[in-house]
Amino acid sequence: MTSVENIYYYGDIGLGTPSKKFKVIFDTGSADLWVISSNCTTDSCKKHKRYNYNSSSSWSKSDKYFLIIYGDGSFVEGKTIFDTLTIGKSKIINQGFAHCDYLYGMDNDLNDGILGLGYNSLASTGFATLLSKAHSQKKIPEKIVSFWLSQTVKGGGSVTFGGVDKTRYRGFFNLNLIFFLNIFC
Repeated sequence: MTSVENIYYYGDIGLGTPSKKFKVIFDTGSADLWVISSNCTTDSCKKHKRYNYNSSSSWSKSDKYFLIIYGDGSFVEGKTIFDTLTIGKSKIINQGFAHCDYLYGMDNDLNDGILGLGYNSLASTGFATLLSKAHSQKKIPEKIVSFWLSQTVKGGGSVTFGGVDKTRYRGFFNLNLIFFLNIFC
């Protein structure tokens, strides 16, 4: 993962067949995956990598309308689609996501999209999240994502899907307690 002033962290994913890399923010406060579409022609979009479903042999149509307005007034708008998502060495087949034709208020962002890691119930698209889809396809043992963040290590940290990296902490923590706190706090 790469840190942006310890405010947000992004990393690489791949979409399509053959896979094309995108830099996405790993966002625990949302549950949708979106990237910028090749149809987006605004100046904001031209600064980023853009997803083109015509370049992928594994996409399938969905065409639901997609709009997210963020608290700072920025927003993304487009349509949904299904394609293969590659993260690390795992390929998640038929992952639903949005490819955005319009991007507003994100001119200086370094990322090409957002990968929401929240609960399915938070997804604006109604699609299963990466964690749910990866778990159902037996790519990860549990629907857990863990982060190791560092201000001193080049890159800013790492993300582990499906569990925790036990080399990154000392002591004990209870995953059931963390789950409980996430639901009730």
